[in-house]
Amino acid sequence: MSSSSAPPKAVVDFVAAHSDAEVLDSGKVRCSTTGHECLPQLDVLRAHWEGKTYRKKAALVAYDFEQHAPHLVPHKQSKHLLYCTVTRQPVSRQPSAVEGHVNGKRFKRMLAEREAAEAKRSRKRANKGKPSKQAPGKDAPGKDALPFPRGAGKVATGSSRPGGGVHGQAGAGAARKAARRQAYLTNMSGRGGGGRRAGRGAHERGKR
Repeated sequence: MSSSSAPPKAVVDFVAAHSDAEVLDSGKVRCSTTGHECLPQLDVLRAHWEGKTYRKKAALVAYDFEQHAPHLVPHKQSKHLLYCTVTRQPVSRQPSAVEGHVNGKRFKRMLAEREAAEAKRSRKRANKGKPSKQAPGKDAPGKDALPFPRGAGKVATGSSRPGGGVHGQAGAGAARKAARRQAYLTNMSGRGGGGRRAGRGAHERGKR
């Protein structure tokens, strides 16, 4: 570049202060952030670097979209969009739009539900190979289960007297019941015999 086409010192200082500015062979100043080429004039350069388009593009370049992976991934059909794997909807590839999405109530609620479901599946897979615990009172007695059924202590301890205990009491009751039945049968048999004898005597007297 000839000395006649050299930019003014103010322009050179401006380019030196901005890492995304470079002087082209044509004398113009190119912005590597937006790709825009500006005239080597200080007011033009300031208007571009302080403009809305530059600030928006610079924020987009500086923003780290990877911090939201794998919940936000590049869209398959548009480079200007991202795809949310949590809400299953596209999101504009703009820092403000992304921040609003990941900080929204719907995203947070659905993300919490998804993480809870994944944790539940992980616990099931972890417990799949372990033997199942037996519930107390079924095949294996629990720590609070009695070593023998209720009432069995009376049989085991019993009474020191003859016929003591549950079985002894039951045997005595059965014996008394049998004795009463035998007495009843004997009494009925005696009544039946006397009646027949009295009837036979009356019959014989009738014949005489």
